[in-house]
Amino acid sequence: MKVIELLNRPKQAIIQAYETADFQKDYFQYERTDLGERQRLQKIDDTSFNREALQKVIAQFMKQYRTSERIEHHLEQITHPEAVFVVGGQQAGLLTGPLYSVHKAISVILYAKEQTERYGRPFIPLFWVAGEDHDIDEINHMYVEKNGQLHKAVYPERSPLKKMATQTEFDRETMHSYVDQMIRTFRETTYTKEILRQLHEAVDATDNYTSFFVYLMNELFNEAGLLYIDAAYEPFKQIQVDALIQLVERNEAIAESVVKKEQQYAEAMGQKPLQATLDNAHLFYVHDTGRLLLKREGEQFIYEPLQLRWSKEEIIEEITQHPERFSNDVVTRPIMQQMMLPTFAFLAGPGELAYWATLKEAFQAVDVAMPLLIPRHSITLVPRDVQYALQQLDIPVEKSLDQRYDLLMERHMEKAKDEQFLAALHEAKNNLEQALQQLQQTAPTPSVQRVLQKNKQYHEKQFDYVEQFYDREIALQEETMIRRLRTVERQLLPEGAPQERMYTPYYYVNEYGLDLIEKLLKNYYSWNDCHKIVIL
Repeated sequence: MKVIELLNRPKQAIIQAYETADFQKDYFQYERTDLGERQRLQKIDDTSFNREALQKVIAQFMKQYRTSERIEHHLEQITHPEAVFVVGGQQAGLLTGPLYSVHKAISVILYAKEQTERYGRPFIPLFWVAGEDHDIDEINHMYVEKNGQLHKAVYPERSPLKKMATQTEFDRETMHSYVDQMIRTFRETTYTKEILRQLHEAVDATDNYTSFFVYLMNELFNEAGLLYIDAAYEPFKQIQVDALIQLVERNEAIAESVVKKEQQYAEAMGQKPLQATLDNAHLFYVHDTGRLLLKREGEQFIYEPLQLRWSKEEIIEEITQHPERFSNDVVTRPIMQQMMLPTFAFLAGPGELAYWATLKEAFQAVDVAMPLLIPRHSITLVPRDVQYALQQLDIPVEKSLDQRYDLLMERHMEKAKDEQFLAALHEAKNNLEQALQQLQQTAPTPSVQRVLQKNKQYHEKQFDYVEQFYDREIALQEETMIRRLRTVERQLLPEGAPQERMYTPYYYVNEYGLDLIEKLLKNYYSWNDCHKIVIL
């Protein structure tokens, strides 16, 4: 296994901006420097956290899953007065969701390990599962290969309500069938039976999207000691009461600050990642009909379609009695994380980095410090068949992500064609069309004109058929080369998207074994924000 750093490849605009000191000063609390790290650690040391309650909740959540010596060690460290968290997060996708869930976890684990060694104090890796999210259409599917193309395979059960992922239960028999169908699209290897056994065991042990997700992620990262917490976990909600009340009391200031900061960001970067509005309460209410986004109208919190309405005092009372009925949105979730956890750094993807950049003053509105923001590792896995195809195509692996494979296929096909033959074919077609056109002009009757017109159309079709037949002949002759190009494109840039957004990690685990994650964690990935290619 080899890691190649794409040092000269252009980075996304938000990453380029984030690497400048001015951007970090404008949009984040701490600069990504040694001084910024020390300042963040000092701030955590000066801030009080209910570590005992936090440890109890996380340990209780983790008891649902298989633990390891490393997990138990990290759980014990939570109450250590110098312990801090390194956090990353994601929605609860089926079969862990796409590869970027794994890449986020790898980033969190490796960063925490490096900082522990550097500072000589506990840095605990934690994965924040967004079990509160209700957009099930974002997580209820996988992409699988069929007949050389990727297809979106959607889990068949659907709920008419906007229920949170943690509350969205599945029928085990249906999920067993779905898992079988998905793994059946992979080629059978020596690892396939064990993977199926593990997946079916996970289905039997869980009953909703979040628990299924955490079970599988925990199996993949168990020995690395990664901890998890579900944002929707009710015991976790019980210790968030004071924080939720603070979000209500400072609600207007939060909304105003985000709108203002997002406008500044839009002027600098040309886009608004949140589309925030002044009346957004940035809190959801978990109702029998689903998860409802509240708005603020004066001193009242409302959900107009159902005529739900609370005064500030009434909603604070509701929070006190039933904190599990409230959940955060994309604005208040980062704030809640820092209210509850002594977080040193949040490992963010480009999209996350963009919306965090709108939150600096929102954090200030509730007197909470932002953590350091560290871009997570962006990785592309290159399997053996793709390596071989790239070698045969004479494309350096360092340049493999920068190709337009559709254009390469077109150019290769055009180069393989006999231009002399095609020129003669086109000339014959033009000559016949001209002759038939002259005959039409001299036709003695309309009936003869119509016959000549039909004859012209018939011959055009015949010439087109000959050209299409010739194209197919060329495609057959060049089948090996075209297949290689399609293999590389489908694996590295599926549907023109990054590999990590389309493929499940189980596609690669099936090829390389259940210890693939362990092997990936043994690699060294520098924190230079450059894309990494891993040669498997």
